[in-house]
Amino acid sequence: MSRTLNHKKRAAFFDLDLTLTKKDCFRLFLKFIYVTRWTGAMHLPYLTGLLILRKTRVISLKTFKERSLALLKGMTKGEITTLGNQFFQHWIKPMLRQKAVEKIQWHKCRGDRIFVISASPDIYVQAVCEFLGCDDYACTRLAYDNGRFTGHIIGPDCLGQKKERVIHALAGRHNIDLEASSAYSDHESDLPFFESIGKKVAVTPTPTLEQIALSENWEIVQW
Repeated sequence: MSRTLNHKKRAAFFDLDLTLTKKDCFRLFLKFIYVTRWTGAMHLPYLTGLLILRKTRVISLKTFKERSLALLKGMTKGEITTLGNQFFQHWIKPMLRQKAVEKIQWHKCRGDRIFVISASPDIYVQAVCEFLGCDDYACTRLAYDNGRFTGHIIGPDCLGQKKERVIHALAGRHNIDLEASSAYSDHESDLPFFESIGKKVAVTPTPTLEQIALSENWEIVQW
């Protein structure tokens, strides 16, 4: 058994929004497509209504994402990938936390695998991971039919217990020793994400996560 464990690899798992980035990427993406890319004021009341419904918990996060991405329905996968790359270059890249990028490089230098686990859609997560040189990623995925976006998301959002499941799936696929690995996140909603991994790091945490991290003696960093 020890021989098998010795062959397992170590990894670092990173949340994306407000961990690797300074702001919430999905909200910025909505601004990008509703205000910057398609300058149609007629769409803004619709988006505002969706934001109110989500804030008051009338609709789920998944429903909010699907309805707010309605502008992209019917676009090909290639078109959406191009859109995601443009958004990454002009919006996400400038707001990557420098200390996060440095920490990823530190992990790479010691031979760790790098994974991003995010509730953000794959529209732009792939571009982020390619830029950072990640080994793999898991995120919320859009559904396509005959190569065109259906307006729906496949399965549940990649958050909470879903994050825990995908971490175990990635660990199995890449032969990762989770107990020897590290997890980085900013929010208490990622407690299931932390649960599976040995070293837990709270990144510029919310007050709730900071209290949990202090009580559990986890590392706390300000990025």
